[in-house]
Amino acid sequence: MRPVLKWKIGENGVTKTYEPYQNAKPILKNNFGGEGFYYCNYCDRKVAGVDLNVEHILPKEQNPHLEFSWDNFLMACTNCNNAKYTTDFLLDDVVLPHIQNTVDCFSFQDDGTMTLNGIAPNTHHHRILRTIELLGLHMGKDHEERKPQDDRYKERGEVLRIARRKLSQFKSGKQGVQDIIDCATTSGYWLVWAQVFHQQADVKDALIANFKGTYTHCFTTNIDRV
Repeated sequence: MRPVLKWKIGENGVTKTYEPYQNAKPILKNNFGGEGFYYCNYCDRKVAGVDLNVEHILPKEQNPHLEFSWDNFLMACTNCNNAKYTTDFLLDDVVLPHIQNTVDCFSFQDDGTMTLNGIAPNTHHHRILRTIELLGLHMGKDHEERKPQDDRYKERGEVLRIARRKLSQFKSGKQGVQDIIDCATTSGYWLVWAQVFHQQADVKDALIANFKGTYTHCFTTNIDRV
């Protein structure tokens, strides 16, 4: 889950409300990506612009007063949007990419499923686990609740394997920073690349610079962005 800087109301033409809410989609796309490179704010997968959803952070069914509110929008792929669906929750019970610094919250299993990152402070563990459950990021191939069309784990696992291979090539001088960034922007899953290359400062800086809307200080501040 890439930590991002979401534009504030009044910034870059952002207005308080969008009715219908789908009208916010071009603004969200411009905030968090560029033509051809859009990513789900939750799972980080690369998504074609036409397939992106204006996602209500708190479900509009239980919070109708937030249906058209900019403050309640993010961008999501269909899988993440469907996983959350109408589940209501408290903002204090989860971590969100535009509020918290999520870079140290999650870790990855070899099969591509997401788990709690052990370096996260104990005080945040319940929020991270609740986020994983809410979005179904823990669902692998044989998880009984996984829908057949939910292939996030599979895609993420493949990117994890690619990133590890690229790291080896980078260390041996066979790949440069731009080679890594080209592969990362094409494949998506920013956090996978950030964690695999966590000891390569130049690559981490490039990941921030080349994924539009990334929270600039994500590698230097704690989860609460303080």
